[in-house]
Amino acid sequence: MDVFEEIWKTGIYDMEGPAAPAVRKEIGRSTHLCWEINGTDPLYHGEINDLIRELLPEFPEGSRMIPPFHIDMGRFMYVGKNCYINYGLSVMALGGIIIKDNVMIGPNVTILTVNHDPKKLTLIHPAPVIIHKNAWIGANVSILPGVTIGEGAVIGTGSIVNHDVPAHTMAAGCPAKVIKKIE
Repeated sequence: MDVFEEIWKTGIYDMEGPAAPAVRKEIGRSTHLCWEINGTDPLYHGEINDLIRELLPEFPEGSRMIPPFHIDMGRFMYVGKNCYINYGLSVMALGGIIIKDNVMIGPNVTILTVNHDPKKLTLIHPAPVIIHKNAWIGANVSILPGVTIGEGAVIGTGSIVNHDVPAHTMAAGCPAKVIKKIE
């Protein structure tokens, strides 16, 4: 079992523990690649996509991420087919992120998969975020650790999503609440 499997099994990452060097190494790798991507001429789509494929373990043809963005641990973020992720994405991915097919993400979205322990701040609790197919995340949305957004759901601009959102619903607000069913 590698250090990351141990973190997911126990649900705890100690920033002062034995896994810290591996975590810092992945953060350094991802941060460097984001720096390269963000500094590449936006007209060079092919070069940007090659770098994104180096950053993320899976980035299929037909999906698009618009720089600038920051992803701290790219190896734990998966993007499906035909996704569009607008500029300003900010991600903390230790807990794992799965973005399924045909997802649209607006500008300046934050996806967090970690939270500090309130009693000991060097302990971090990772929890995955899953965004199911055909979901649409509006601009300036924050998605918190452990949240699943259902298929075809829409998240309104500026929302803070701290609970699961059912499929085919619209949710908005701080915190986000379901405001209507999408027929």
